[in-house]
Amino acid sequence: MRILSGLISSLALAVVVMAGTAFISTSANAITVLNPSFELPPGGDLSSPLPLTAGCGAAAGCSYNSGSIPDWNLTGSGGLFEPGNPLNTVFFSSVPNGVTVAYANSGAVWQTVVNSMVAGVTYTLNVDVGFRTDIADDSLVGLQVGYNYLSGSFVSTNAGPQGSGSWVPYTASLTATAADAGQILSVVLAETGGQGDYDEVSVSATPLPSTWTMLIAGFVGLLGFVAFGGKKRKVAATATAWT
Repeated sequence: MRILSGLISSLALAVVVMAGTAFISTSANAITVLNPSFELPPGGDLSSPLPLTAGCGAAAGCSYNSGSIPDWNLTGSGGLFEPGNPLNTVFFSSVPNGVTVAYANSGAVWQTVVNSMVAGVTYTLNVDVGFRTDIADDSLVGLQVGYNYLSGSFVSTNAGPQGSGSWVPYTASLTATAADAGQILSVVLAETGGQGDYDEVSVSATPLPSTWTMLIAGFVGLLGFVAFGGKKRKVAATATAWT
């Protein structure tokens, strides 16, 4: 029985150690997104305001550009926007991070973040979407598989708090199929009407269960078998003693 008890203890310790390893290996891993909060302006001069102010009205500190977002691609009309927070709250009550956001007017801001998708891996996008006080937002934000526009996983912001001046986090997620394997994966922030404003973009990937996870399952089964075997032998020995 001492040998059996020692074996069970050793196996239990191995399961605990491998469980920790498996947890680490199957947790979500961050995927690099360049200029994720749109704070890097064209030319890289963080101290210089964006060149355009028409339409800002009395909003102190407001400026924007058109047609250029470092590290991002732009289809249609869009660019960078500094609404002027915290100097004013004309367009938004606040900005999620820094002072600059991206915007799109009937266009799309996009960036390829994975060059070759892996079947079975779950990819997740998180992005903050802003709802201006003066313009409605009707965006589709999500992850595009391959080169077919808006093919993949997208969520609509149409039901968001229009006109509130607030920011809302949105999440889009997809698990790659065998057909997706080897395809590129892109973040696409598309405005279909009005103006879309975006900040704080992040993407993560959760891998398939690792070999360690499958080994844990095997060890758990072995523990059960050993424990059952020990119990069976004990019952048999007790029965023999009474005969």
